[in-house]
Amino acid sequence: MIHGEFQSSTGKGNTLLPVFEAYISIRALGVDKERVPVVMDTGSDRTTITASFAYRVMHIDPAILPVTERQFGIRGFIEVHVVKALIEFPDTDHGHVGYERDIAIEIPQGDSYKTGFTAPLLGKDIMLEWRIVFDATHKPDGLLTAEPFNYTSTRS
Repeated sequence: MIHGEFQSSTGKGNTLLPVFEAYISIRALGVDKERVPVVMDTGSDRTTITASFAYRVMHIDPAILPVTERQFGIRGFIEVHVVKALIEFPDTDHGHVGYERDIAIEIPQGDSYKTGFTAPLLGKDIMLEWRIVFDATHKPDGLLTAEPFNYTSTRS
């Protein structure tokens, strides 16, 4: 079982966001098991690393990555660099479960990515492999769990 939590957003309304802890490895960019909090985004087809997270946490300058695709999101079309990654989640039943997927890294427009911060988005490319229990009425902080039914077992 993969356990998540609800975390407060920093945006308007201080809403609670469903977040899972992941470890992402991107061999082509020299990233090895970077701890990444990913926000569930049921509207996102693909797991996406935001430009600000790539720059500030993963030490990747997304401005120098070549654009390989355009994808549509809440802010309209964005340019992204698509790269193969291994995304692993701590699992109480299996140690870690992993998914090798093509993920997107947002290519920034301007310099705001160097000072802002937006968490990466967990897309349907992985969520459709899970049975998710999402219960905000469970007190005090809600209940968020995922039971993977299609995965590769990995060890840390």
